[in-house]
Amino acid sequence: MLQITALNTTENTWPYFQTTGAEAPQLNEFPLISVTIPSFNQGQYLETAIRSVLMQNYPNIELFVMDGGSVDGSVEIIQHYAPWLRGWISARDAGQSDAINRGWSRSHGEIIAYLNSDDFYLPGAFERVAECALSHPNAPLICGGICYVHANGTREREKAAFCAQTVGTDLSTSPISDWFLPQQSCFFSRFALDQVGLFLNKDLHYVMDRELIYRLSRLGRVEIIPQVLAADRKHPSSKRQVARLKMAVEDRNVLLACYWGTSKDHQRRAKVARERLAQGYWQYARDIASWPKRTAYECAAILLHPGYLQRWRWGRRIFTHFRQIRNRLLAE
Repeated sequence: MLQITALNTTENTWPYFQTTGAEAPQLNEFPLISVTIPSFNQGQYLETAIRSVLMQNYPNIELFVMDGGSVDGSVEIIQHYAPWLRGWISARDAGQSDAINRGWSRSHGEIIAYLNSDDFYLPGAFERVAECALSHPNAPLICGGICYVHANGTREREKAAFCAQTVGTDLSTSPISDWFLPQQSCFFSRFALDQVGLFLNKDLHYVMDRELIYRLSRLGRVEIIPQVLAADRKHPSSKRQVARLKMAVEDRNVLLACYWGTSKDHQRRAKVARERLAQGYWQYARDIASWPKRTAYECAAILLHPGYLQRWRWGRRIFTHFRQIRNRLLAE
């Protein structure tokens, strides 16, 4: 267990770190963790995100803030923390993926991550990631759980990460129910990224993390940390809230564009793509007030993935009747 404690801070200095014990370790004993925070007009949340990295009580961090030219006071927040940042930019970019790539291109860490400016890490996250990385040096990806929080930071619920994966499993061919790797708690191996391509696809706006996971999963087993590492903030303007269907459509397109594998892999991937689009239709329907339109999207989901019929009220009734008839026939 890495034992780390922070020294007291002053107004003009950031805390240095030392271990509890007779002798402090060399800095290079702790893997360098590089984090990029992309941001655009998220000033109300940005400071919390920055502080959640800097206050990790971990001695080997570099943090980049890539701002897209915000006009909401974000730049003033970034400038306040500039002495403790490895670098920052506030200029127009080509979107979130481009902003992350700009930070990653400047990173030197053995472990690389990105944190959306409206999310934040929980205390002790980096220590747990470092311990896992030292124990599993060949892991292409380390991931922990998340907690969902409201806009004001109040916790709602937690969800653990999971991945039913053996070594070298291609997650692009795995059913969507077989894994949950929340982006907020994902930490990528620099060595693995160098093999599959360091950067995110800048043409993607919603599932750039999933596309990267598809590439990385073929290299080795994803290591799961049972604890919650980060918070996913739910608020009306978050991309996940306003673009559920767009996310599913983009992921479907990414899956169908994966070029590797055998013909059977492509068939499995096409099935997963249908499941993902069906999930998007079903989730999108939950937010529709008009019942005819909601029913239309639910029907579309069922046509793509019949399993959703059991989640439908009428579908459950149909299944119940079929079971009753079957049981009667079996009893005769």
